[in-house]
Amino acid sequence: MKTLLFIILFIPTIAFSQEKKVTFGIQLGYSSSWSSEKSEIAGPTNKQMSDASSILLGGIVNYKLSESFSIQTELNYVKKGFRRDLSYDDITTKFKRIQEYSFNRLEVPVLVKLSFTKSKMLYFMTGVSPSFNLASKYNADINETKPIPSQSNISLDKIPNLNSFDTPIVFSLGFERPVGSSFLGLQLRYNQSLMNYFDNITSKVSSFNIIAGIRF
Repeated sequence: MKTLLFIILFIPTIAFSQEKKVTFGIQLGYSSSWSSEKSEIAGPTNKQMSDASSILLGGIVNYKLSESFSIQTELNYVKKGFRRDLSYDDITTKFKRIQEYSFNRLEVPVLVKLSFTKSKMLYFMTGVSPSFNLASKYNADINETKPIPSQSNISLDKIPNLNSFDTPIVFSLGFERPVGSSFLGLQLRYNQSLMNYFDNITSKVSSFNIIAGIRF
């Protein structure tokens, strides 16, 4: 992992800094993530999924190749997750089960940035975002009313059968404006997993992000 981060972030910096075409920046944003899940484990049929919200915080290294084209690498921390409702109700059984999954991820996007319009303020970015799991947490609240009333809670600091690596694909549309020698920007970003988060479930996590940033 350390070798990959060095290659992505620092080797291009050494190459392009000779021509003074490298800018650095920071970014902060809102992230909403959800899962499109197809379980291979038998269970209630009325499963419902919902999204989870968090913040995104990271750094930027932009390598300018021309007036309209650049390569941008980032190092971002983001918390992703989703909620699963497995509540069930029939003649003999009724229970409410809410499961919450959260994942602390370190993402290293490598993006192609294309500026368009005459002002070069609007841009489109796409690429891949290798993602590493730093920590995970699972929580379940269970409330059964029949046949026997009961309540319980399950909490795990580490989710079993969780894949620690993913390679999402990224699409981003943004606006960037020069302010003195800096650039202020705002972008909308969609992030789609290409790998399953769990070994035994077909579960890919997507996220929508609103990100504000500044480059120097």
